[in-house]
Amino acid sequence: TFRLDFRPTDSFELKVKYERGDAADDHYSYLFIPPNENNNCFNRAPGTGDILDPNGVAGTRSGGFICGPLTDSGFSNVINIPNLLRGVVTRPPSTPGKNVSSGNLPTSIGEPIPTPKGVPFLGLRAETRRFLTEMNWDIYDYALTARYSHSFSDTEYVRDLDRSYALGPAATGLFESYRKELNNDDSIEIRLGSPGDQFIRWQIGYYFFDFDQDTYQRDLNGFARFTLTDVGKQFTRNNAIFGSIDWDIKDNLTFSFEGRYAEDEKRRISAIDRDPSSETFGESLTAEDVWYDFSPRVSLTWQIIDDISTYAQWAVGKKPGGFNFPFFDFDVGPDAFINADGSPNTEPFIDPEEAKTYEIGAKGTFLDGRLIANTALFYIDWKNQAVNKSTCIPLKNPLLPCETQNIVVNVGQSEVLGAELEISWFVTEALSLTAAYGFTDSEITGGF
Repeated sequence: TFRLDFRPTDSFELKVKYERGDAADDHYSYLFIPPNENNNCFNRAPGTGDILDPNGVAGTRSGGFICGPLTDSGFSNVINIPNLLRGVVTRPPSTPGKNVSSGNLPTSIGEPIPTPKGVPFLGLRAETRRFLTEMNWDIYDYALTARYSHSFSDTEYVRDLDRSYALGPAATGLFESYRKELNNDDSIEIRLGSPGDQFIRWQIGYYFFDFDQDTYQRDLNGFARFTLTDVGKQFTRNNAIFGSIDWDIKDNLTFSFEGRYAEDEKRRISAIDRDPSSETFGESLTAEDVWYDFSPRVSLTWQIIDDISTYAQWAVGKKPGGFNFPFFDFDVGPDAFINADGSPNTEPFIDPEEAKTYEIGAKGTFLDGRLIANTALFYIDWKNQAVNKSTCIPLKNPLLPCETQNIVVNVGQSEVLGAELEISWFVTEALSLTAAYGFTDSEITGGF
């Protein structure tokens, strides 16, 4: 880390900071629990998905969870990771068009195909570089601040996610992965603020953010690429102007308004139609959209007496939309964007979120400042709340008709009602006591 502070005059200051970090971690270790072994809760019947007897044991292809205490008794502690450094041997199907009734597994196994080379390491390798420069300049009691930052990271990780053969020897290496991510981002912020001793105070500013990510993937099985291949690029750009004004209506009454107008652009380019012989791509699949939003906040503060104040505020928070990137990977099939009834599938796309917050509260000090109490009541009206969901995304591979991924979906309407209370008591100079209580009542009211 390097830092330089330069102050040529009392009204001008320049700060420069640079840091670099390198990480090299081995593969993580964990206790391997055989799939479905001793599952005793919420077991589901294969095919139908019906919940079975909660006291039963999950079958070989069903899900379920382990409820109650979990110990290492009866489980083997798997220490040795399959040696991916030497590569992975895969036995491909000799008759891919014929499937057994219990799933999409081949009826016979062909000759083993070794990967041409292993991975260079196991675990994590990462390089990070960050640069920040900041200028603060007082111009006739007006404060001008400008910041620029740049960040770069190169992260590679090789992981064996299950330490076992997946679906038998036909898919050896299915859960071994070699992934590389290159991230670059730049941001600029400029702010100008009025003198702080006026009864009307204001601030205006501009913000710019640009981010791009390039992702490379190597699957360590014989059905996929043998080298790191560019599987997609992600771009995010944000432009925003913001400002605030504080008005002392009276000596003990202040009105505040803040606002931010932003333009958010997101783009995802995924390479598809790969030529296995050349490791190059043909056409690309692109997801792109732009969102515009305005986020205001209004508050009123009343200083009842010197030691007690109350406030009320209303704010609108917005989060731009986006995409579930697993739908735009190169190996996703066209059925991923169409529902069974022929209608368009909305799951690849994430709608913008909006949360309106109403809050009232009070703050006070007592006993000559030795007792501090703060309390607040709030209500949030949340539209299009984003929640996680597990879904199976159709693939082009006939042996693997779909792949389960965690995605984000929108809930039509949600409500949150809450209260907070915090009390701090400085009993003596050497002893202080703090008590805090929080309550929230959250409910999804529709649209899920």
